[in-house]
Amino acid sequence: MATHSSHQQLQYKALSTITPYFNNPRKNEGAIAKVAESIQAFGFQQPIVLDAENTIIVGHTRYLAALELGLETVPCLIADLDEAQARAYRIADNRTNEYAEWDFEKLALELEQLESADFETDWFDFPALNTTPSNPEEEWVGMPDFDPVEKPPQLIISFPDEAARKHFSQHFEGEITRRSIQTWSAWWPEKVGCREDRSKKYEEHE
Repeated sequence: MATHSSHQQLQYKALSTITPYFNNPRKNEGAIAKVAESIQAFGFQQPIVLDAENTIIVGHTRYLAALELGLETVPCLIADLDEAQARAYRIADNRTNEYAEWDFEKLALELEQLESADFETDWFDFPALNTTPSNPEEEWVGMPDFDPVEKPPQLIISFPDEAARKHFSQHFEGEITRRSIQTWSAWWPEKVGCREDRSKKYEEHE
């Protein structure tokens, strides 16, 4: 992949002069309110990236949030990219974010620091961090008692053909139940030579 570098100057452009990309593959509606809150709290810190025709390459959600907030102008960068590069960058900018993961232990420490500074953190929306670690012994209080049942042994038998399976069935004292196209289950009471404390189960496959 070819590398590309450029020095861009920040420009402020009227929202009325900016055009969203007609085939933007990202659905931004669910993020507009959160981005608008972020802009209100921290300012417009990430410029919208445009092509030479003022069509958005990166920043559709920021553009929609700016409309929601009634802003007249927004910071922009004009990318020195051809049509194919702009199309690829539009996808790459969104896709590469999806490969990152949260370190929730470090995140919890950051949120604690914000809360100690009386900074509202609920709007970050990390529900997994708002739960108290559970105590298994406490959660088991009031649950019904049960006796664990030891699973009977399983014997898997493969047959070369249907005739072989039928031959086995003729010498098998018990009911065989079809479980799927190729699998049967068979249960029968203990027999001579079997362990006295359990039944036996066989599963056979064609």
